[in-house]
Amino acid sequence: MKKLLHFKFVIILLASFLTHCQHDNNGFNQMDNRVQYDVEIKYSDYSNRSKSEHFNSLFAKDSLYLFVEVGFKNDLLSVYINGDQVIRDTVSTEDQSGYAEYYTLGKLQDVKQLGVRINNGKLALMEISHKNLLILNFRDEKLILSVLDNVPFYD
Repeated sequence: MKKLLHFKFVIILLASFLTHCQHDNNGFNQMDNRVQYDVEIKYSDYSNRSKSEHFNSLFAKDSLYLFVEVGFKNDLLSVYINGDQVIRDTVSTEDQSGYAEYYTLGKLQDVKQLGVRINNGKLALMEISHKNLLILNFRDEKLILSVLDNVPFYD
């Protein structure tokens, strides 16, 4: 009887330990992979990035671009144009440059709304008007979708 109670205690302790190990330091369950985050939309470029005419000339002014940058690690990115999913991709930020990926999302005039979701989290929804350069970052449990005035470049 004593061995049976000891065995049950060990099983409960092991189950508790395994459940605890599934949480990372930010309190997110690794199996959910950051589904709890806030969303921030920025319609003005406050980035103070260096301007490079060379890089600006490489991208068409009439196409919409999304640059995925800081804070991603094997995250599932879903991008929606006017409600239709157009991208489903796994993204990871490159440590040295802070860059993960960029996507061409079609003609600017055809896009009224852009939606972005990481894993199974909240949808960040942005109305699109005349700016064609967007960046996506993940910082401090916040998904940040912003417009840019200039094409970003990475050292």
